[in-house]
Amino acid sequence: MRPIDYRVKGLENMLKEISRISEEIVENVVSLKATPDSIRKHIDDVREMRLEIHRNIVEIMARYQPTASDLRGLIAALEISYGLYRFSRYALDISTVLDRVTRISGASCDLRYSSVISKRVVEMVRGSIEAFLNRDKGRARAIIEMDREVDQTLFTALDEASRSANICSTLDLLILMYLERIADHSVYIANEIIEML
Repeated sequence: MRPIDYRVKGLENMLKEISRISEEIVENVVSLKATPDSIRKHIDDVREMRLEIHRNIVEIMARYQPTASDLRGLIAALEISYGLYRFSRYALDISTVLDRVTRISGASCDLRYSSVISKRVVEMVRGSIEAFLNRDKGRARAIIEMDREVDQTLFTALDEASRSANICSTLDLLILMYLERIADHSVYIANEIIEML
Protein backbone atom coordinates (compact mmCIF):
# COMPACT_ATOMS: atom_id res chain seq x y z
CA MET A 1 0.00 0.00 0.00
CA ARG A 2 1.35 3.42 -0.95
CA PRO A 3 1.67 6.13 1.73
CA ILE A 4 -1.04 8.17 -0.02
CA ASP A 5 -3.43 5.22 0.30
CA TYR A 6 -3.24 5.36 4.10
CA ARG A 7 -4.17 9.03 4.04
CA VAL A 8 -7.01 8.43 1.57
CA LYS A 9 -8.34 5.69 3.86
CA GLY A 10 -8.39 8.24 6.68
CA LEU A 11 -10.40 10.61 4.47
CA GLU A 12 -12.85 7.84 3.70
CA ASN A 13 -13.32 7.16 7.40
CA MET A 14 -14.04 10.85 8.01
CA LEU A 15 -16.58 10.82 5.16
CA LYS A 16 -18.28 7.78 6.72
CA GLU A 17 -18.55 9.64 10.02
CA ILE A 18 -19.93 12.81 8.42
CA SER A 19 -22.40 10.66 6.51
CA ARG A 20 -23.51 8.91 9.70
CA ILE A 21 -24.06 12.22 11.49
CA SER A 22 -25.91 13.72 8.49
CA GLU A 23 -28.19 10.69 8.20
CA GLU A 24 -28.95 10.84 11.92
CA ILE A 25 -29.76 14.55 11.71
CA VAL A 26 -32.20 14.06 8.81
CA GLU A 27 -33.88 11.09 10.52
CA ASN A 28 -34.27 12.97 13.81
CA VAL A 29 -35.62 16.11 12.18
CA VAL A 30 -38.35 14.44 10.16
CA SER A 31 -39.37 12.18 13.05
CA LEU A 32 -39.66 15.37 15.15
CA LYS A 33 -36.99 14.21 17.62
CA ALA A 34 -34.73 17.23 17.19
CA THR A 35 -34.88 20.94 17.90
CA PRO A 36 -32.99 23.56 15.91
CA ASP A 37 -30.60 24.04 18.85
CA SER A 38 -29.73 20.34 19.03
CA ILE A 39 -29.18 20.25 15.26
CA ARG A 40 -26.81 23.24 15.35
CA LYS A 41 -24.33 21.37 17.55
CA HIS A 42 -24.22 18.47 15.10
CA ILE A 43 -23.82 20.88 12.19
CA ASP A 44 -20.82 22.41 13.94
CA ASP A 45 -19.32 18.90 14.17
CA VAL A 46 -19.99 18.27 10.48
CA ARG A 47 -18.50 21.64 9.51
CA GLU A 48 -15.34 20.96 11.53
CA MET A 49 -14.96 17.51 9.97
CA ARG A 50 -15.49 19.01 6.52
CA LEU A 51 -12.76 21.56 7.14
CA GLU A 52 -10.47 18.80 8.42
CA ILE A 53 -11.08 16.83 5.22
CA HIS A 54 -10.22 19.92 3.17
CA ARG A 55 -6.98 20.45 5.12
CA ASN A 56 -6.05 16.79 4.68
CA ILE A 57 -6.71 16.90 0.94
CA VAL A 58 -4.51 19.95 0.52
CA GLU A 59 -1.74 18.27 2.52
CA ILE A 60 -2.06 15.02 0.54
CA MET A 61 -1.83 16.93 -2.73
CA ALA A 62 1.23 18.83 -1.55
CA ARG A 63 3.10 15.88 -0.02
CA TYR A 64 2.28 12.86 -2.17
CA GLN A 65 1.94 14.11 -5.74
CA PRO A 66 -1.24 12.14 -6.48
CA THR A 67 -1.77 10.42 -9.81
CA ALA A 68 -4.65 11.55 -12.02
CA SER A 69 -6.83 8.78 -10.59
CA ASP A 70 -5.91 9.74 -7.02
CA LEU A 71 -6.62 13.37 -7.82
CA ARG A 72 -10.11 12.56 -9.17
CA GLY A 73 -10.83 10.70 -5.92
CA LEU A 74 -9.56 13.58 -3.79
CA ILE A 75 -11.64 16.11 -5.69
CA ALA A 76 -14.69 13.85 -5.36
CA ALA A 77 -14.06 13.57 -1.59
CA LEU A 78 -13.89 17.36 -1.41
CA GLU A 79 -17.22 17.70 -3.23
CA ILE A 80 -18.84 14.93 -1.19
CA SER A 81 -17.81 16.51 2.11
CA TYR A 82 -19.50 19.72 1.00
CA GLY A 83 -22.62 17.81 -0.07
CA LEU A 84 -22.85 16.15 3.33
CA TYR A 85 -22.49 19.51 5.03
CA ARG A 86 -25.36 20.83 2.88
CA PHE A 87 -27.51 17.86 3.96
CA SER A 88 -27.12 18.89 7.57
CA ARG A 89 -27.81 22.56 6.77
CA TYR A 90 -31.04 21.61 5.00
CA ALA A 91 -32.01 19.53 8.02
CA LEU A 92 -31.53 22.61 10.21
CA ASP A 93 -33.79 24.58 7.87
CA ILE A 94 -36.43 21.84 8.11
CA SER A 95 -36.15 21.79 11.90
CA THR A 96 -36.50 25.56 12.10
CA VAL A 97 -39.59 25.57 9.87
CA LEU A 98 -41.20 22.72 11.82
CA ASP A 99 -40.45 24.33 15.16
CA ARG A 100 -41.76 27.77 14.23
CA VAL A 101 -44.88 26.69 12.35
CA THR A 102 -46.01 24.08 14.86
CA ARG A 103 -45.22 26.29 17.85
CA ILE A 104 -47.05 29.34 16.45
CA SER A 105 -50.00 27.50 14.92
CA GLY A 106 -50.29 24.82 17.58
CA ALA A 107 -50.78 22.32 14.76
CA SER A 108 -49.85 18.69 15.20
CA CYS A 109 -49.17 17.50 11.69
CA ASP A 110 -49.00 14.11 10.06
CA LEU A 111 -46.21 14.66 7.54
CA ARG A 112 -47.20 11.69 5.42
CA TYR A 113 -45.17 12.50 2.32
CA SER A 114 -42.11 13.80 4.14
CA SER A 115 -41.97 10.91 6.59
CA VAL A 116 -41.97 8.38 3.74
CA ILE A 117 -39.55 10.26 1.50
CA SER A 118 -37.14 11.03 4.34
CA LYS A 119 -36.39 7.31 4.56
CA ARG A 120 -35.69 7.21 0.83
CA VAL A 121 -33.51 10.32 1.07
CA VAL A 122 -31.46 8.84 3.93
CA GLU A 123 -31.08 5.69 1.84
CA MET A 124 -29.84 7.85 -1.05
CA VAL A 125 -27.34 9.69 1.16
CA ARG A 126 -26.03 6.40 2.57
CA GLY A 127 -25.96 4.79 -0.88
CA SER A 128 -24.08 7.66 -2.48
CA ILE A 129 -21.34 7.41 0.15
CA GLU A 130 -21.19 3.63 -0.20
CA ALA A 131 -20.91 4.03 -3.97
CA PHE A 132 -17.98 6.41 -3.48
CA LEU A 133 -16.20 4.24 -0.94
CA ASN A 134 -16.65 1.09 -3.03
CA ARG A 135 -16.07 2.86 -6.35
CA ASP A 136 -19.39 1.39 -7.49
CA LYS A 137 -20.72 3.01 -10.65
CA GLY A 138 -23.81 0.78 -10.68
CA ARG A 139 -24.79 1.88 -7.18
CA ALA A 140 -24.24 5.51 -8.18
CA ARG A 141 -26.61 5.05 -11.12
CA ALA A 142 -29.20 3.46 -8.79
CA ILE A 143 -29.07 6.58 -6.60
CA ILE A 144 -29.80 8.74 -9.62
CA GLU A 145 -32.76 6.52 -10.47
CA MET A 146 -34.13 6.74 -6.90
CA ASP A 147 -34.42 10.50 -7.30
CA ARG A 148 -37.37 9.99 -9.67
CA GLU A 149 -39.50 8.74 -6.76
CA VAL A 150 -38.56 11.76 -4.65
CA ASP A 151 -39.39 14.15 -7.49
CA GLN A 152 -42.71 12.41 -8.20
CA THR A 153 -43.72 12.58 -4.55
CA LEU A 154 -42.87 16.28 -4.50
CA PHE A 155 -45.11 16.88 -7.52
CA THR A 156 -47.94 14.91 -5.86
CA ALA A 157 -47.59 16.98 -2.68
CA LEU A 158 -47.50 20.19 -4.74
CA ASP A 159 -50.75 19.20 -6.44
CA GLU A 160 -52.38 18.38 -3.11
CA ALA A 161 -51.20 21.58 -1.43
CA SER A 162 -52.53 23.64 -4.32
CA ARG A 163 -56.01 22.24 -3.59
CA SER A 164 -55.85 22.72 0.18
CA ALA A 165 -55.58 25.56 2.65
CA ASN A 166 -54.50 23.10 5.34
CA ILE A 167 -51.37 24.27 7.15
CA CYS A 168 -50.17 20.68 7.55
CA SER A 169 -50.27 20.09 3.79
CA THR A 170 -48.29 23.26 3.26
CA LEU A 171 -45.78 22.30 5.95
CA ASP A 172 -45.44 18.80 4.49
CA LEU A 173 -44.81 20.35 1.07
CA LEU A 174 -42.18 22.74 2.38
CA ILE A 175 -40.29 19.97 4.16
CA LEU A 176 -40.57 17.78 1.11
CA MET A 177 -38.96 20.53 -0.97
CA TYR A 178 -35.94 20.50 1.34
CA LEU A 179 -35.77 16.71 1.23
CA GLU A 180 -35.87 16.87 -2.56
CA ARG A 181 -32.83 19.18 -2.47
CA ILE A 182 -31.00 16.68 -0.25
CA ALA A 183 -31.88 13.94 -2.73
CA ASP A 184 -30.54 16.12 -5.55
CA HIS A 185 -27.25 16.47 -3.67
CA SER A 186 -27.08 12.67 -3.46
CA VAL A 187 -27.52 12.56 -7.22
CA TYR A 188 -24.74 15.13 -7.55
CA ILE A 189 -22.46 12.89 -5.48
CA ALA A 190 -23.46 9.88 -7.59
CA ASN A 191 -22.63 11.80 -10.77
CA GLU A 192 -19.24 12.73 -9.27
CA ILE A 193 -18.58 9.03 -8.68
CA ILE A 194 -19.50 8.10 -12.23
CA GLU A 195 -17.24 10.86 -13.54
CA MET A 196 -14.41 9.80 -11.20
CA LEU A 197 -14.57 6.18 -12.36
